[in-house]
Amino acid sequence: MPANGLARDEVAQIVRANVAAEAKLTTDESRLSSQVGKEYAAHDTVLHGAGIYVRGDVPTNTVEGFFSIFKRGTRGIYQHCHEKHLHRYCAEFCFRYA
Repeated sequence: MPANGLARDEVAQIVRANVAAEAKLTTDESRLSSQVGKEYAAHDTVLHGAGIYVRGDVPTNTVEGFFSIFKRGTRGIYQHCHEKHLHRYCAEFCFRYA
């Protein structure tokens, strides 16, 4: 099992449940997303391990920046986020990020 505690099948389940099959999936080089990426309209990667964070029109910086702000907010401002209301917290941070 990887250091983050998720197995490839768990990641695939989460992606399938939250991302439309018509979407263009953009990830880093993690092997966790390589198999499920084949199920999407397109799957592009950037190579963080090689210091490559943007490749043509394939960036991950935007989502990583958003996730960084979201994590800080949920640990700082909203310390007790319940899964039932997660969509509301996400909407709040989408508004703040835009």
